[in-house]
Amino acid sequence: MKRVADDARDVLARGQLVPGATEGQWLYHLPDEQLERDLYVRVNKVLAGAGGKWNRKLRAHVFNRDPSTELGLAVANGTMRDLQQEQQFYETPRATADLLVALAEPQDGEWVLEPSAGRGAIVGALVRYMASEGIRLGLDCIEREPEHYGYLCKAHERVAQRLRCQDFLETEPGVPYLDAGCGGHNVVVMNPPFTNGQDVLHVQHAATFLAQHGRLVSVMSPGWTFRNTEPFMSFRAWVQEHGGHWAELPDGTFAESGTKVRTGTLVVEL
Repeated sequence: MKRVADDARDVLARGQLVPGATEGQWLYHLPDEQLERDLYVRVNKVLAGAGGKWNRKLRAHVFNRDPSTELGLAVANGTMRDLQQEQQFYETPRATADLLVALAEPQDGEWVLEPSAGRGAIVGALVRYMASEGIRLGLDCIEREPEHYGYLCKAHERVAQRLRCQDFLETEPGVPYLDAGCGGHNVVVMNPPFTNGQDVLHVQHAATFLAQHGRLVSVMSPGWTFRNTEPFMSFRAWVQEHGGHWAELPDGTFAESGTKVRTGTLVVEL
């Protein structure tokens, strides 16, 4: 738990939390006053940590779940949960999601896996890609957090053929629901958690889901490119073996999602 400054607690106590226009949506309106920038940044950090995202059109922070418990703790006890950090959830910005899908170049009729699907930013990019290319894809999504999974289902259950609420690292390859004779997914597109080398573990596991000549595209931390401990050294050798291509993304790519961590894209074909 992090501490919330008294002046930020005062602002939060005077704001208003109301139900949104759609089921499960909540809006938090700040007090109708001009806040100094430093104070706004502290208040916004609490709201973002509780899962809120500023929506200029609605003039409110939008939540996809009821944040009253987290906001109540912030006001009453001065303690703040950071759900993004706890869950390692930093939503893929739209432009980055579109880039990942373009790098993967899925073809008509192929099956695409998105592990750690979050709220479906990459699924949305796949839907846009299908529309622009005039193709159909089989979409398979796995998400561990029930909150995000519920949102994912509501937003994409009409386009995704398979949605699973489970830990991806505990999910075994196997595609009994695919066409007979298919040896795995053709494409994996992913934005895994990064902390403590989790991105390396997720990418290595995701590769076991791929059919022969399958393609994997992932956002990753650049740590694997220079760290001289395991599993990073073995991962570098694996990427080199498969002719993988690494490109760093611009600084601040994920700033709108709440983190300034450096990132890049890895493309590997098996």
